[in-house]
Amino acid sequence: MKFFKLFLLVPIFSLLAAPPVPYSGKVSINGINFSGTTDFVFSIHDGKGTTHWRNGSSDNDSLKIVVSNGRYSALLGGQGMNVLPADLFLKQQELYIKVSFNAEDGKGLQHLSPDKRITATPYALSAEWAKFAQSVEANSITKDMLTPSLRSEMLSGGSNSVLVTSTDTIAGAKSIIVAKNPNHILNISLPSASANSGKIYKIISQGNDIKIKSNPGELPGSSDYALLSASKTAEFLSVDDQWIKISSDFTSYGVSGKVKDIYPGTSRSDPAELTNIGSTLYFRATDQNGSELWKSDGTEAGTVRVKDIYPGSSHSSPSDLTNIGSTLYFSATDQNGSELWK
Repeated sequence: MKFFKLFLLVPIFSLLAAPPVPYSGKVSINGINFSGTTDFVFSIHDGKGTTHWRNGSSDNDSLKIVVSNGRYSALLGGQGMNVLPADLFLKQQELYIKVSFNAEDGKGLQHLSPDKRITATPYALSAEWAKFAQSVEANSITKDMLTPSLRSEMLSGGSNSVLVTSTDTIAGAKSIIVAKNPNHILNISLPSASANSGKIYKIISQGNDIKIKSNPGELPGSSDYALLSASKTAEFLSVDDQWIKISSDFTSYGVSGKVKDIYPGTSRSDPAELTNIGSTLYFRATDQNGSELWKSDGTEAGTVRVKDIYPGSSHSSPSDLTNIGSTLYFSATDQNGSELWK
């Protein structure tokens, strides 16, 4: 069994507290990319036998991580893990990340080696200032002591943010995008993930849904857009030529041109017998309840099952859909056998 893992990004941390660290990697088993949700354990050590941080209370305290086509991502110090010590990267000159992974092969947690070093150079440049900052008592600096221009920048989200109100926007240099339009769904296009490795975009929705677009295959599940609900926030990190969601209140994915994912996941709905009556399309499709009659007005919300004719997972398998005088007639099967329906 062969594992390999790629470490891609460690950001510059705050001097007063260590925020969660975006960490991403890739794992394969005998050359085949692993996919699924399984147990991971993360810890940080100094290479001399001392562990300075772990995600849980013990060495075997694991958490579930989704792996898609070999790729996974986590927020060290976030996602319900133990927080990172505020002075971790100030006191330690050399630190390594250790990852253990359950391949679901009955062998339990296995060490993904080698451990990768976390470079903490930014701390060395300002360690003395950090020590001074840590000695300042809480509430000794108030908002009223700041200049009007700095207070205004704090309220607006800072110089690294941009307010978007138009219907089509391409994400640029600003990494925080505040989108606000109460009347329309806003379209925000992420740039190429492969050309922006390590880039993080935080997108904040105010007033309406946001459709976040990307190049084909750069969002999870080979999707080309993500839908962010109103008043929600999502963060995307460019890792290994993909935009990985590192935090989100709620985000769903889709493929442009697809009306609806009738059978969610990798299963097929196999629509057939498409029959148009007025402005409504009737057809047979399969979901977790079996093969039944569906209708659509061309929108995701308007694509629904008409009736679960054969309740449960059994198939009614509607066929011979026929429009007579704007009324749909068809053959279908229920617990009483195959009969004529309308």
